Formats: sequence, C-alpha cells, structure tokens
Amino acid sequence: SAASHTGALASDYGVFSSACRQNGAFVAEDLESLYDSAKGLALIPPPRGNRVLSVSSSGGAGTLAADRAEAWGLEMPVMPEEALAALKGVGLSPLAKLSNKLDLVSIAAGDFRKAILALDPFDVADTVLLNFGDPVAGSAELARELSGSIRARLAVAYFGGGEEEKQGRMEMHRAGIPVFPTPERAMRGIGAAVWCTRYRRRRELA
Repeated sequence: SAASHTGALASDYGVFSSACRQNGAFVAEDLESLYDSAKGLALIPPPRGNRVLSVSSSGGAGTLAADRAEAWGLEMPVMPEEALAALKGVGLSPLAKLSNKLDLVSIAAGDFRKAILALDPFDVADTVLLNFGDPVAGSAELARELSGSIRARLAVAYFGGGEEEKQGRMEMHRAGIPVFPTPERAMRGIGAAVWCTRYRRRRELA
C-alpha cells in the first residue's frame, strides 16, 4: 500500500518504527493496539515501574493477564511472605489462591477491597489490575475508592457480561478509570503507560 500510494516516501518499516520509538512515539501495530495503547497512555498516570498485580474473580482471568505480561515488558513478581501473611488475616475464601496472580474465587467487591488494601503497605506492585471475569456488584464504587487511596496505579479488565458490567464500565470510564474488554488488552494498555514513563525518564536524565 505504501509503495503504490506514496512510493517516493516508502522505506523500511523496521527503520521507521525504531525512529518513532527513539523520538517518543509509541508504535501501534493495528487498530486494536492503537485503542488500547491510547487508553493506557491517556488514563493511567505514570507508573513507578513495570510490576503488575492481577486480582481476579477467577483463575482464568489472571492466567490470561500473566500470559501477556512479558510481551508488553511487564512483570508479575512473587509476593513477599509478610504480604501473604497479611492476606491470610483478612478473611478471604479458603479456596482463594494467594499469589500473584491473586485468584479470590469471589465476586464480592468487599473481598477485592480487603485484599488490595491489605497488600498496599507492602509495595507489591506498581499497577493493580482489577480483573473482573464475572459480574461484580459495586465494581465502579470499588474502582473509584481504590484509585484514590492506594499507591499503585489502577486499571480494570471487565468481561463479566450482563447489565452489571455494562453499567460498571460506563461509570468507571466517566470517572477516568481505564477499562479494557479483556485481560490481554489491559496488559497492553499498562505496557504502553510503562513504556512512555520510561522514555520520559530517560529523556530527563539525558
């Protein structure tokens, strides 16, 4: 297409994309990547680093996020023992998987709140992903509360379906909280925000 439409300007894509990145332009490979990256850049304040904690209502949601972490330059670090001890003391389900990815086996907003607030003092992540694989009543209120009270940045993956998701997604967007339709796309948006923050820091130090 480039050769037929603007042949005089066409050049090697690898060279072009590298030049873009060197000058601070995040390169989107397709339209979906453009939307996700733009949302992450616009709505996620600069993260301190690339560590992500996924807190999900089901194990599959966390696995989908973890599978894409490395591709977007993100890490999902192991939680320290003292953080795990704090989690054990807040009354989560005995079926919950206490690790990163954190599987609450619960659709109660209160369980998400208890887990994330218990972990916040231990600085386990730079971005928390609320990974709603099921409809969660009170999801928007929870996201608004956490975005203003925890040290980490906040992003949401919501693909639970139904009216609860539809309303919650709209309310969170109105509050300026980024909501993505899948965990994989959420990780892409977080990755874009991390990349941009790192680029700016390098420029400041240059």
